[in-house]
Amino acid sequence: RRITTGAGFLIIYSLLGVAAASFSFIRARLFFRNCFSSATKLHNNVCTRLLSAPLSYFDTVPHGIASSALSKDQDVVDRQVPESVDLLLSSTLRLVAVCAFNSVLSPVFLLILPFMGVLFRRISIHYLSVSAEVRRMENRSQSNSLSLLKEAVQGSMSIRAMRLQEMVQSEYCKSLDVANTALNLNNVLSRWVGLRLETVSITLVSCA
Repeated sequence: RRITTGAGFLIIYSLLGVAAASFSFIRARLFFRNCFSSATKLHNNVCTRLLSAPLSYFDTVPHGIASSALSKDQDVVDRQVPESVDLLLSSTLRLVAVCAFNSVLSPVFLLILPFMGVLFRRISIHYLSVSAEVRRMENRSQSNSLSLLKEAVQGSMSIRAMRLQEMVQSEYCKSLDVANTALNLNNVLSRWVGLRLETVSITLVSCA
């Protein structure tokens, strides 16, 4: 009986492992296939709009913004967005499972869960609103730095002839300072939201 029971346990465990691996493969394939098609569609739309844009658009918009739409922004869509969505889905499922498990073991957990949910929502809304402005400022400052560097390279002979190297270098350093300031603000904002979310998590674990 022990051999039969052990063999049956191994068979069931193996079947569960094969089923979990199969479903994980199917989920990953469907998910990243949809992400790839969405990224391709966005890239085609950006190329179509840039090629059909009037000349006045390129006169008013810095070259860095137009180039970042096909380089940095596309990299975010191709790599960071699928990873973030995948992490969001897996974290949501784990959160639901943990909340259900703790609610069964400790009913007191249900009393504090709505308050923590409201607090988490307020922190998230505030973070998203500020993060959007910081990201916009970061992209704009980086595009200005790239545009200034491109103009300096193209007009290097005129800059040397008029002896404006120090002025161009000073302006470029100022643009880099602005870009680094925006990057530091983004890092500070990430630490801010991380500290508050960790506090909410510790409170939930302590009540459970």
